[in-house]
Amino acid sequence: MTLTDIKKNGHQFEADAYPILSKRIYLYLNAGLSNSINFPFLRAAVEPYIKLPSGFEASAGIRYMSFVKESLLSFKEGEVIILTGTIGKYSGNWWFSVRPYFSYSDNNWSTSATLTTRRYLSDPDSFISLNLGTGFSPDLQQYAYNPDLQYLKSNRLQLDYQQKFANWYIFNLGAGYAREEFQNNIAKNRFTLIAGLTFIL
Repeated sequence: MTLTDIKKNGHQFEADAYPILSKRIYLYLNAGLSNSINFPFLRAAVEPYIKLPSGFEASAGIRYMSFVKESLLSFKEGEVIILTGTIGKYSGNWWFSVRPYFSYSDNNWSTSATLTTRRYLSDPDSFISLNLGTGFSPDLQQYAYNPDLQYLKSNRLQLDYQQKFANWYIFNLGAGYAREEFQNNIAKNRFTLIAGLTFIL
């Protein structure tokens, strides 16, 4: 992921893994590093998923971000802890889910949530999805995060397309819009365009 904002450039390098523990349980693991103030210096996540009867799926996990090298794992200013999870339902080629976020930083809690509708195409790695969200969480990777700003409110819409090809590659393309409000009566519209290519190991 690359950021260009107010003449500041930065990069974030991430790795995701989905180890399968059993027929019903798998894990989501994430780790990332960055050299930019708009991305966390270190990020990590673990979230187990369990498949339930009647096409339901549930998860619960924790995510950690540190925006200051010196405060790494000290749980001081510049660090964020996020509790999250999902409740999802498969219906034919469709998937519906809701995900809340409970974020703790600088002795304050904030909440946000996203609602996702996904239509699968030729395989489980190929789909079109629509995301609706309210509130703000630093874990929303489509947005650059500045820990010096006080985010008051955000409503957003995101449309994504993902396609697997040649058995080893996944192409994704996304477009989004958000209305964001900050302290001092500052508000802005944010338009986002995302494109990526993933190699499957």
